[in-house]
Amino acid sequence: MKNIKILVITGGISSEKELSLISGEDVIKALLNEGKDVEVLEITNDKKMVLYSDSTSFLERKKISDNKKNRNFDNLDFFMLQECGFDVAFLALHGNFGEDGQVQTLLDLINIPYTGSGMMASSIGMNKSKCYEYISFYGIDVPEYFIVFRHNHSLEEIFSKIEKTIGFPCVIKPNDSGSSIGVTLPSSKDELGVSLLEAFKYSLVVIVQKFIKGREFACGVLGNTNYSELEVLPVVESLIKDSEIFTNFQKYYANNIEEVCPAKIDVLLMKKIMKDSESVHKILGCDGLSRSDFRYSEEDKKVYFLEINTSPGHTENSICPQEARSLGMTFGEFVLKQINLAFLKKESIESSLIKNE
Repeated sequence: MKNIKILVITGGISSEKELSLISGEDVIKALLNEGKDVEVLEITNDKKMVLYSDSTSFLERKKISDNKKNRNFDNLDFFMLQECGFDVAFLALHGNFGEDGQVQTLLDLINIPYTGSGMMASSIGMNKSKCYEYISFYGIDVPEYFIVFRHNHSLEEIFSKIEKTIGFPCVIKPNDSGSSIGVTLPSSKDELGVSLLEAFKYSLVVIVQKFIKGREFACGVLGNTNYSELEVLPVVESLIKDSEIFTNFQKYYANNIEEVCPAKIDVLLMKKIMKDSESVHKILGCDGLSRSDFRYSEEDKKVYFLEINTSPGHTENSICPQEARSLGMTFGEFVLKQINLAFLKKESIESSLIKNE
């Protein structure tokens, strides 16, 4: 790879901001270890931007006094980034305004290639109910569910519908949030009310979903749909103690989750999860890296799709880096591979446009 200028975008305004900052830190360190020229754009809580020309200062959380090296961009004026000469952006963003297509659209406007999926795939992937509609049309199994709107719902009606259809316990989760934030497993009417209030903190729409008792798996896919071969990464099983589901606290703070990579499962189940992961990546038109999460039902022996992450975690110990490591890739190589895919996507699109002129 030639000597390129890389912009790592991290932070953001979503409930997953702190996770994004951790991903950003590890990506920056990996790129610096690879000898790359790295600058950092941190999106702050108030939708402003701070550009760190010295990435080390970002890692040390110190503001640079020299205004030429530390510039504040108010009102998310991405067009100012055109003046900085960046060759590519690595998106270490999670959640709303980062994983939902908004930042991707802005980068498309200023013609800076970026890692991960484009606006459309990112937007659909972030909207869980819309994603379910898309992939179930193509034969991918999803748990039975219905949606509830914040300003137009009745606890009595929801409770009655759950009892008549999916039953208790059920899964309550925000429609467009990640990292298991706002996810609960109520078993009664009183718990249902509390769960809905919690989920509505993070989304205007909440998913009420059948709880699939069984084993939890994840599988990453590398590649650009229609522009490159897709590489399906090894399946990972997440084992959790003393809980039926993965909450945000358990994922990141409780230390009671063990991730087995590659998963110790039979070949047929492994192939099914890998096939469905690749299919979801292709159905949504994902690029770069995606990770799909599944539950294997102990009751009917079927694999159910739970959600796709079009911007998965990028700490060295996150699931997709673990998958890459099991294939012999270092974290730095894994990050650089995604940057190569960003360039390949841009080149392929530009080549297609020229041919059609």
